[in-house]
Amino acid sequence: MADKKPIVERRKHKRFKVSRGKSVSFVPYLSKQGQIIDISEGGLAFRYISGKKGLWREFIAILIDRMDFFLKDIPFKTVYDFKIKHVNFFGVKSILRCGGKFGDLSSAQTAKLEYFIKNYTSLSKM
Repeated sequence: MADKKPIVERRKHKRFKVSRGKSVSFVPYLSKQGQIIDISEGGLAFRYISGKKGLWREFIAILIDRMDFFLKDIPFKTVYDFKIKHVNFFGVKSILRCGGKFGDLSSAQTAKLEYFIKNYTSLSKM
């Protein structure tokens, strides 16, 4: 029997599951949005519907329905981006999952991100 290598957790920050209705917008395409799956102090994962990958460029924004919370101009670098489901519903081609890490945040952005994690998430069991 082959030896199994232990899984080594490489993340620096705990991930938190985000409740439904929390969105990420792709800057400068604020009309394009995705649903946040989980988030940490270092980055986030989200799913989005699109026929194309990589709509967000270098910045994203986190928002909640009716603008109860809005954190904009978050520097973001994609780590992965892949198709999780293929659908053909009103011209929609695919549901994709994207994960990435935040760049350098200002102190105000960091405080607002900490507020979001404290008030809109629960600890993920992932």
